[in-house]
Amino acid sequence: MDTVVRRIAIAMALFACALSVSACDSRSLFNMFVPQEQARQAESYFADIQNGNFADIRKNMDPQYLNEGFEPALLKVASFFPHERPKSVKLVGANTFTTSGVTTYNLTFEYEYPHRWLIANMILETKSGVTRIEGVHVTPISDSLENINAFRLTGKPPVDYAVLGLTVFVALFTALTALVALFSYIPRRKWLWVIFILFGFGQFSLNWTTGQVEYNLFAFQLFGAAYAQQFFGPVIISFGFPLGAILFWERRRGWREGMNAPKDTGVDLRGAS
Repeated sequence: MDTVVRRIAIAMALFACALSVSACDSRSLFNMFVPQEQARQAESYFADIQNGNFADIRKNMDPQYLNEGFEPALLKVASFFPHERPKSVKLVGANTFTTSGVTTYNLTFEYEYPHRWLIANMILETKSGVTRIEGVHVTPISDSLENINAFRLTGKPPVDYAVLGLTVFVALFTALTALVALFSYIPRRKWLWVIFILFGFGQFSLNWTTGQVEYNLFAFQLFGAAYAQQFFGPVIISFGFPLGAILFWERRRGWREGMNAPKDTGVDLRGAS
């Protein structure tokens, strides 16, 4: 029993360490995937837009967008920026795609001003060594993404709490069942049963910020449930149906009874005198 408790304690300690390292290094990990040159270029273009310097934007814009609607659209984008220096500019999203020799950079910045927050998105495309602007979007937001997407337990509708409760229950039920299975008698292929237990079938997920729910019947949920947040994005909690864990408990009694049943000695005494 002491050995089991010690193993559980070690596993929990390692898991806690992994979570702390992940939290501390999330920004460093994000920066590893940021195309630094293109990020600086996009930030410079946004500075030009804020200051009304449209010449460089026009020069580097994809020619297909240079029509009579270009200037009014750019003026509308510029109108979102206050006539003051931002308190901070933070890169909060960076995606890079390469297809058929064309690389697309989708870069999103968060601008903080004394009385306003903005999300500014720019799409750059590099082809044959030439980089063009493919899209510019600016959206006002009420607060920083960090605060908007922070995980809070207050002010949520009942359905959110129900999903959270089910997620925690499935995670604990799956973990407990896997531990019991490791130290239980299983007639054949114990390791396959443990793997079966660790997966939830189907996936019900909830966006904790927006309350949007999704269900994927054909997904598999490792460890039965998950809590995920991609850098500055919303928290997504999800769980699957713990079919393996339920079947284990249903069959465990039969296995134990079979293990404790008297063994047939194989000796026939009917002919003994």
